[in-house]
Amino acid sequence: MADSPPNATGRIFISYRREETAYPAGWLYDRLADRYGGGQVFKDVDSIQLGDDFVEAITRAVGSCDVVLVLIGDEWLTTADEHGRRRLDDPDDFVRLEVQAALTRNVRVIPILVDKARMPRADELPESLARLTRRQALEFSPARFEFDTSRLFKVLDTTLAEVRRNQDHGGMAAGAGSATAAVSDRETPGPVPAASHPGDRQRRPLPKRALVLAGAAAVVVVVLLVVLLVANLQPRSSPDANSGGGAPVGVGGGIEIDSSPVTSEDGLRLTGLQAASRRDPESPRWVTPSR
Repeated sequence: MADSPPNATGRIFISYRREETAYPAGWLYDRLADRYGGGQVFKDVDSIQLGDDFVEAITRAVGSCDVVLVLIGDEWLTTADEHGRRRLDDPDDFVRLEVQAALTRNVRVIPILVDKARMPRADELPESLARLTRRQALEFSPARFEFDTSRLFKVLDTTLAEVRRNQDHGGMAAGAGSATAAVSDRETPGPVPAASHPGDRQRRPLPKRALVLAGAAAVVVVVLLVVLLVANLQPRSSPDANSGGGAPVGVGGGIEIDSSPVTSEDGLRLTGLQAASRRDPESPRWVTPSR
């Protein structure tokens, strides 16, 4: 068994006509299945199960393949049906449908010219198959089977490895996009409320309750200031002049008044007021003396 190349998985479809290339198709299928795995190579007789719809099975296989090998023998271009009409001119011919679908999907199509068959010209083919003539062909001869298959394997290894890399890259890109979207949904912050910005808090007007409290505090302060001012402006109370004792009575202007009785040298008792300046207490002055 030939070693299977790493990362070379993919579907390979073998298109052939049983009347002319059945044996070469069988040999090629065995070698491809040995190298890439039987499940990766489609050949109608070996791949369609009993009871399967033949048309549906071929349609699914062509639609899912990555490489189509078109085996062309000497009679591939001219094979006719029981009515003598060329089979490639029949829109329902299986070979025509297989090649046409592969060209439409733009997968790799490799013409394999079996035993010195020639490549058909574009004017010899239906319009839907004309692009086949632009594909590089491989000459396949039973006399050099090993050499020709090794050339084919090199192309298939490269092609299928590229298909695998593209599939892996596409899967990782899709996974990364889903993960990014999930993280974005979890971590993307919502709109920041206006109150969360210090500048916005400074510009916002004070609420009515704060204004009322500030006004009340201002009123209390004013009332307290008025009370203190009135208390400081009230005159101090003077001692009662008739309460006895010769305590000086303050009358403003820096003068002290003494109402104590005074006896003169002649023995006369004088009553009145004696005023003395706080600035000159030693120089009393008599006010309203009486005998």
